Amino acid sequence: MSQQRSLGRPSKGKRHWVNSGIPEDQYSVYEAAADELGIHLSTYFALKMAEAHGLEPARWVTDEVRRAQLRRADEELPMARAG
Repeated sequence: MSQQRSLGRPSKGKRHWVNSGIPEDQYSVYEAAADELGIHLSTYFALKMAEAHGLEPARWVTDEVRRAQLRRADEELPMARAG
C-alpha cells in the first residue's frame, strides 16, 4: 500500500528553536524589513543570520523568499482592460 502525503504545509525539516528578546526600538525595523520582502519575521531572521555568517540560507528560507517575489510580481502586473 502506498503512503499518501498529507495535505498542508510541507515540512521545513529539522530546526532548532531559538527564543530571543528583540529591543523594542529595533523590532519595528526588523518587522518592516520582513514585511517589505513579504516573508515571516522568523524567515527574515534566518535569512539575515545566514547572510551574516556567510552561509547558504536553508531551502525553506529561499523558497519563501521566492514565493514572496512571485506574489509581488503578480501584484505589480497591470490589469488587462477589456476592450
